[in-house]
Amino acid sequence: MAATPNLKLPLLDSNENVSEDHLKINQFVEALDMRLGEAAATISGLAKTDHAHEMAKIIGLAEALKLLASKNHSHKLNDLADVEVEDAPDGKILQKIAGKWGLGDRSYSVPEINELLSQKVAASDLPGQLDATRDAALALMAPKIALTAKQSDLDVATAAIEALEAIVATHATSESVKALQTAISLLAPLVNPVFSGVPEVQLGDVKHQITHAGNIEEQIVTAGISARHFATVAHEAPPNTNGGTAHANNTGYIRPLNTIVTNDGDMISLSNNTITINKSGRFRLTGYAALYQTSHSVAYIGKSSSTSLIMGSPVYSNTSASVQSHFSDEVSLDQGDSLNLYYRCTSSRSDNGLGVRNQLNLRNTFARITLEKLPE
Repeated sequence: MAATPNLKLPLLDSNENVSEDHLKINQFVEALDMRLGEAAATISGLAKTDHAHEMAKIIGLAEALKLLASKNHSHKLNDLADVEVEDAPDGKILQKIAGKWGLGDRSYSVPEINELLSQKVAASDLPGQLDATRDAALALMAPKIALTAKQSDLDVATAAIEALEAIVATHATSESVKALQTAISLLAPLVNPVFSGVPEVQLGDVKHQITHAGNIEEQIVTAGISARHFATVAHEAPPNTNGGTAHANNTGYIRPLNTIVTNDGDMISLSNNTITINKSGRFRLTGYAALYQTSHSVAYIGKSSSTSLIMGSPVYSNTSASVQSHFSDEVSLDQGDSLNLYYRCTSSRSDNGLGVRNQLNLRNTFARITLEKLPE
């Protein structure tokens, strides 16, 4: 039977008899009357658009307003929950200490300190005293400079210092001149000074002794070169390329290494996934290797699959997830030693088992090894 879409009232059918249509009309009128009655009852229960309420008749409003502060209220600073500054004397500042605001002291910036020092110097007439000392020193130095005009600059400088010492001895009446006299007494002679101890240069965590013989600058540079030699190799792939198939094994499979990133002083060479050491010494090897597995897996560096020099951290995933085995240790290597990066895992995965490509259309790095040659 056809009906209206909203109230579902029966519609007349031209194929039916008039008596049947009369029945439908009566049903229609009764249903419409019932719905109109419901609408009238609903409308009569609604408030007018311009109606109002007294505040006391609104449930909960008075109680909520009591919890609010007056618009012109105020607080004492010490009343705040995280502030303890009761009876603060003049001149103190707020300073956060142990998670709370308390009393602190005035601090000064570098420009403020410089300005205060300038004021102190100006007030003490120190520039005038130093100018007088300089003029007197030059007056006494003039004869000595004339006598030593054909000598080296070191001799002239020595004569100047001797003259200045004489001035200090006769004019040591102020604290500033006495301080200058003390400073001069601490200086080493310019000609043939005598040093004690062995000078050192700090390069990273290693100290290198510098001998008195030879060029000191060259020794420092040489120490720096011998102290820090780095080489880095990696397993890289073009954008949108996965790392390759991982094979389940318990004996060690060689991972790809196809890129030399850095190679200070031709320290290593790389061919067919194998690193060859070109310079003997003590090395620190650090790095990682990626795996995309649902199993136990580990990466390690060795001279063969059964000889691990540095074992990486074991990793495990019970779902398909990208993980990294990290390694770091020190080993001694000889020139000509060959190293490979191996992996072991308990399940196989084709195409991306050795790493999943990034989704940024960038070049991929699935494994990386950095070799640092330590100072001898």
